[in-house]
Amino acid sequence: MTENTEKQIVDTLFGKQEEQLSPGFDYADELPHVLFGSDSQAVLPLIQVPLYAPTIVEQDKIAALIPYLDELSLFEKRWGCTLKDEESRDEWCERVNTDLIPVLNDVRAVCERENILRPRAAYVYMQAKADGDSVDFYKADGKTVAATINFKRRADGVSLADKFSPETFSTVAVAAVTMGKNAGDVAKKWLLLGQDAEYGCLDGFVREMVRAMAEYTAEKINRDGCCTGNVYPLDAEEGKTVSALAREAAADKVGITYGANHMLAPQYSALALVLPN
Repeated sequence: MTENTEKQIVDTLFGKQEEQLSPGFDYADELPHVLFGSDSQAVLPLIQVPLYAPTIVEQDKIAALIPYLDELSLFEKRWGCTLKDEESRDEWCERVNTDLIPVLNDVRAVCERENILRPRAAYVYMQAKADGDSVDFYKADGKTVAATINFKRRADGVSLADKFSPETFSTVAVAAVTMGKNAGDVAKKWLLLGQDAEYGCLDGFVREMVRAMAEYTAEKINRDGCCTGNVYPLDAEEGKTVSALAREAAADKVGITYGANHMLAPQYSALALVLPN
């Protein structure tokens, strides 16, 4: 290892200054030989991830999830506030600020005060391969297929299965998220009491908070550096597939179960994939 004490002139925020060059190292002497031409190099993973070990995510503060809340989806899809005839988007935004933002604040305040939401998630990394328009998800042994999802090819010829190789394994994260049993119990109680308007507001808010929790969990997954692609929610109608993947993700550790019909419970629960980039 040789030392280099030469100096150079560099531009900084404070004008041109003289800086000493960093000592010159022969990095091949400092790092294991396996990284430089070893026969084992080809099988070394580029990124180490905790494969097959489920991770639990808990977030009791609703405020931490609000930045991930899709307000547009909440207002338009869940609460039915769409553009009226001849209404501009600016006018719609003004109506939302006047009519719906106070409702959102009230629903959030009730949820926080009465501890209605108990956001939890469990995620695991799985290996997957493409098979035509389908993707096979493998158990930890790398041989047994735990579930298969068929991704329909769009009219432009693109399929989500194209993100996966048919020859080599791709790593994908499977996340099971829930708002907890209490949220469903409270919503049902309000409905039975005839509080239809309150129920509608709560139901829409909690459904979007499930999605917010999925995005929050995906951000944590992104930090692992392996799966940094989009979040893909799985359709509840794919019950058998969803329950199989939920089992692999250890969804039971956050209170998620599934019955004979393979539907997830509690009511406000969902499964999502975080795809490779």
